[in-house]
Amino acid sequence: MAKFREVEVKVFREHAHCDCGKGELVPDGTMRMTDPPQFPHRCTACGHVETFGERFPRIITRTVQ
Repeated sequence: MAKFREVEVKVFREHAHCDCGKGELVPDGTMRMTDPPQFPHRCTACGHVETFGERFPRIITRTVQ
């Protein structure tokens, strides 16, 4: 029989920032139906578009040591 244990984790929100140094890359509301799917993001300052395999900001967890 499987045994289970609880571990403490911290939750983080990870943002993507543009290379222009001024804006954040946010989803443009579309998803490319590729394999795997791709998510275009547009910079809030300069309009640069970059595509990622997931949407940002994203929620990640890390185990507390």
